[in-house]
Amino acid sequence: MTDRIHADEAMTMTDSTNGAVPGGSTNGTVPSTGEIVDAYYRHANAGDWASWLGLFSDDVVGDEQIAGHFAGIDVLKGAVDAIAKGYSKFTMYPVRVVVEGEAACVIWRNDSANAAGVPIGYPKEPNRQVIGANYFQLQHGRIVYMRTIHDTRPFDPFINQTAAGSGSSAGR
Repeated sequence: MTDRIHADEAMTMTDSTNGAVPGGSTNGTVPSTGEIVDAYYRHANAGDWASWLGLFSDDVVGDEQIAGHFAGIDVLKGAVDAIAKGYSKFTMYPVRVVVEGEAACVIWRNDSANAAGVPIGYPKEPNRQVIGANYFQLQHGRIVYMRTIHDTRPFDPFINQTAAGSGSSAGR
C-alpha cells in the first residue's frame, strides 16, 4: 500500500490508459500531478515505455543517480533502450508519495534484476530493500524536471552486467 500525503489536489489512482492526455485522464483536462506520478510508475512497471515517454515534456531536464544530468526527450528515449535491454525485470513500487501543486516526491522500493537475472540488491545483504526517491516538477501536465536519488551499490549488476553480480564498483 502506498502512503500518500497531498497538499493541494485530490489524489486519484486511475487505471485508464486510453485517454488523450498523458497519465490516463479521459475527460480532456490536464491530468493532476498525482495522476502523472501514478502513470509514471504504472507505465515503467509494465514496460510501456511509449506511454512512459509521453509523460515528459520534449525539453525535460533531469539528474539521474547513475546516468547523471540529462536534457531533452531524446536522451530518455536512449535510456528506455538501455533499460529494456539491461533488465530482465524492472519494478519500482511507490512507498510514500507527497504531492504539492505541480511538484511531487516519491519514495520507492526497487525489485529488479539485470538482463542475466541477477537481482538488483546489496551483495552482502540480499534481504535488504533497495530504496530510492524521485522528485518531479510538472508544467501543464508534463514532467519538465526529474531527479532520481538512490544508493548506486545495489545497481552494480545493471551497471556492470555480470552474471555473478560481482562487478566492480570502485568509488561508490
